[in-house]
Amino acid sequence: QRSRGEKMGWFSTATLMGRFSAPALGGIILAVSATGDTYGFTALYLVCGLAGLGALGAMYTLPKSSGQSPERPVKTEPGSLKAGMKALVSDAGIMATCGVEAAILFSYGIFETFLPLRGVDIGLSAWEIGICISSQIITVAASKPVLGRFSDRNGRPPQIIWGAFASGGCMLILAFSFSFPALLASSVLLGLGISTVTAASAAHIADLSRDGNQGAAMGMLGSIMDIGHTTGPIIGGVLAFSFGLTYSFLSGTAILILSALGFFWLSLKKKQSGV
Repeated sequence: QRSRGEKMGWFSTATLMGRFSAPALGGIILAVSATGDTYGFTALYLVCGLAGLGALGAMYTLPKSSGQSPERPVKTEPGSLKAGMKALVSDAGIMATCGVEAAILFSYGIFETFLPLRGVDIGLSAWEIGICISSQIITVAASKPVLGRFSDRNGRPPQIIWGAFASGGCMLILAFSFSFPALLASSVLLGLGISTVTAASAAHIADLSRDGNQGAAMGMLGSIMDIGHTTGPIIGGVLAFSFGLTYSFLSGTAILILSALGFFWLSLKKKQSGV
């Protein structure tokens, strides 16, 4: 538990690096294996299949629980799943943290959808737009383990609050960025803000959830994150069509600030009550 944030940060970094490297490696495989009769997709799918088998084999090297730890119940009581889900939904701390994560993914969905359109509007080339997007992913991947360790040592709620406020400010800067340097800088800063929040929020939910209920808590976090990620481009698209791209980015600012204020209010309330 002492290094939970750092370990989750490394896990997320590994996921991002796989996501980031896959298109480039896939393109290289297609280029090398393509012939006059085929585009090389057979070789590409074979590599994907081998990678999947490798992941399956690596699963068997994971350490197994001895079942002797008092933190992990050996037996699940009938109806405990329903009771566990009810406990999660009724836990204001967990739901507020999920809400901040949803706001982060809402804003990220707007960023990845509408930053290319902003780039086209101001006359950027394809490679400049690609650099802006890639810089954000690289920033998150590089900083998450460090920020996860920071949350382990300095507490997670303050990091979540300040990270959400900072991300809202980055979306505000992004809304009024009309040059390549400005878009690049705001993309890097947004990646740092996203990393600051997500490096602490997942570990915070695991901290708050009861022993044996962490899996359900993380599953709920993932579902709420997906809702935020999905609704961002939808709402942003409506605003972009009605008022312009600037208002799409501003909606991300508003959602992040509101979620940060809600989380701060709840944290303050819990601190005053001594919970």
